[in-house]
Amino acid sequence: MTSRSSSWVNLTENNKRRIWQWFVAILLLVILNSVLLLLMLMSMDEDVYVINYGTRAMDMMRSDAARYCSEMIGTGAFRTVVTTFLAVLLAFGGYSYINDKVKLDFYESMPMKRGDRFSTIWLSGVLIYTGTYIVGTLICFFIMTVTGYGDVYTMEEALYAFVKLLLYFLAVYHLYIFAMMLTGTAIGGLCAYLVMSLFELATRGLIGLYKISFFKYDYILDDFYIPVISPYGLFMKMTRDSYVSGGRSPLEYALYLLLLVFVLLAASYIVYMKRPVERAGKTLVFKGMATFLKLLMATEVVAYASLLTLYVLNRTRQLKRGDICAIILVCFITSLIICSIIEAVFELDIKAVVNKKAHWFICAGFALAVFFGFKIDFFNIDEYVPAADKVASVVFAPQGYEDSYGYFVPEYGNVRDYEYWLNNMNISDVDSVRSLAALSMRKYDEALKVVGSEDEIYRYGDGEEFSSAVVMYRMKNGRLITRQIYIPVKDSEAVALLDTIMTSDEFVNGFFAEMNPDIDKCIPEKKDIYSGGNVFTDGIHTIKLDVNEIKEFISCYRSDMETYSYRDRLNMWPVGYLDYEIAYNDPDGGRVRASYGSTRSIVIYPDMNRCMSFLKDRGYEPGNFDLSKEAVRISVKNYHYDKQEEYAKEQGLDYLPEDMAEDFIKSRLYDATSDSEKFNEIASCIVPNERGHWRWDGGLSADYDYDVYVIFDPSSPLGTQFRNGACYCFLKDMVPGVVEKELSL
Repeated sequence: MTSRSSSWVNLTENNKRRIWQWFVAILLLVILNSVLLLLMLMSMDEDVYVINYGTRAMDMMRSDAARYCSEMIGTGAFRTVVTTFLAVLLAFGGYSYINDKVKLDFYESMPMKRGDRFSTIWLSGVLIYTGTYIVGTLICFFIMTVTGYGDVYTMEEALYAFVKLLLYFLAVYHLYIFAMMLTGTAIGGLCAYLVMSLFELATRGLIGLYKISFFKYDYILDDFYIPVISPYGLFMKMTRDSYVSGGRSPLEYALYLLLLVFVLLAASYIVYMKRPVERAGKTLVFKGMATFLKLLMATEVVAYASLLTLYVLNRTRQLKRGDICAIILVCFITSLIICSIIEAVFELDIKAVVNKKAHWFICAGFALAVFFGFKIDFFNIDEYVPAADKVASVVFAPQGYEDSYGYFVPEYGNVRDYEYWLNNMNISDVDSVRSLAALSMRKYDEALKVVGSEDEIYRYGDGEEFSSAVVMYRMKNGRLITRQIYIPVKDSEAVALLDTIMTSDEFVNGFFAEMNPDIDKCIPEKKDIYSGGNVFTDGIHTIKLDVNEIKEFISCYRSDMETYSYRDRLNMWPVGYLDYEIAYNDPDGGRVRASYGSTRSIVIYPDMNRCMSFLKDRGYEPGNFDLSKEAVRISVKNYHYDKQEEYAKEQGLDYLPEDMAEDFIKSRLYDATSDSEKFNEIASCIVPNERGHWRWDGGLSADYDYDVYVIFDPSSPLGTQFRNGACYCFLKDMVPGVVEKELSL
């Protein structure tokens, strides 16, 4: 507002006095938006698409055009950034007069109600945004039609995007207005807006860092860091598709955002009406808020400083007395500095840095209370196991149990692991999971007392005592409690509970991706989409499978999984792995494309009768390969890691350097001709070690002390494929006596 004319209160006149804001909005939402879309659509060269995609060139061009239109007309990054910028600009441009004593006195003297003045300016800003948005969108549709892509993005989709962005605009618009009303200068309003925008994000980050630093079992989902009482967080959740069933829908988040819009508008209006006119030009109009805001901001900064000190000291959860003293000292110094700076800003006087010294101790005390509250887990959050009658169902997911990473859904493509588990697994046997969680935490805590810290947990037992799993409790009140536990996989009680949980249909169908029948839709029908292949392999021997064979194999796998037995498989070694590639239909363009990390892999065990029968029908019998006919030499090396570690401790070292370790390494080469008897004995005891080197379940595993290298006959197919040989291994407790004897120290 720059004119002193009394007609500024009229909406038309108000808009005339905001010409520069109209110009900026037109430049961004009409001109720049349209030009960028035109350049994107015109940049697609049909000849290039024909070279790259052949007969599918036109489909690919239309798919990319749809993506460009969705980005520039929908809720893409460009329009989201522009909307945020305009919301701030229009709020500032409309209400900045309240921070100017001369202008404010003049406008207050006009025969106009303050409430009417507020609503007139508010409506003017909304009209600038909506007017330029609609015109820019219509021009974009005209460009689409002229360039021949008029039907790749519909008016209905554009309307949905407009509603979402309008809600987001209003939320940011009102947030900035509210920030301006609370302060007394333009800079103060901007600072207040930044604090309100970032405070929840910073607080969530602080809590997350505390949990990571002090909690052993709390499992933080990605969504934890997204603000809830925030235009940005709600807009992010509203505009993305959620795969998790039972989660809030985009419509629910839209309603939450609408509620936030009304709350911020009402708060802005109330503060505007109560704002003391004579305080214009001051840094903080409502002086009573100064202490509250100061303590809130300073405490959070001091709390971050305490964590930074912890990281600089490079400590885990074990703190020494000197560490505690250092943290207390840093917190007090940080509190002194931050409180002094904030007080000087509030008072606009450098001398104010020494005022209100009590706040130095209060902020430091609050921050230290938070620090040590998390440190000792005052509310017993970390090891909390909810009562069975409060839990609706449970997710139990052993991390790394299968030799597969990531999940795929035809409609969504890649989804995060925990999203897949939440959508597909509902274990009703809550008591077994609760008992396993309680047992695991008790055993893990006992192990920590022995070894001293989590960094040394590998020294407990034989180093393979614990394996991690994610447990998610769906509470009857709608909450989701997530924990990462460390299961004593060699404990008999834990094995019994695992067998009960992991043999249930609810677990099998929810954890193994191939149990979902829709996985068939993800396998491409056309082989020429990929350069790679679909195979079954034990790491050495491989058979190529076509798409129909892959689907048949997965069907056999599903049938075999109906008789899944966790306990029995502890004594089995996988016979091989089915590797295959996945594609999915792009929801935007309908084209089939490779997804990120498009390879899937499932483990095949000897007791999978249908899978084994399938392989035998194709002339492949896992485990029946005679190395004595395929290999010519076997190199075996024993590292004696236990002896190395023992000697390193005696020398005061964490580990032996390479030159010192040489004395503990023994090796020998066994020839198929000159050492035939020993060669054959060794050949019958080794397995390919491409995968399965580590067993989550604590079952059969490789003996890590030994490296086995097999050199194949150069004239054989394997010799051609593995010119330099291939890696094998001994299973633990299955090392031939001749090897143990000849490679001993």
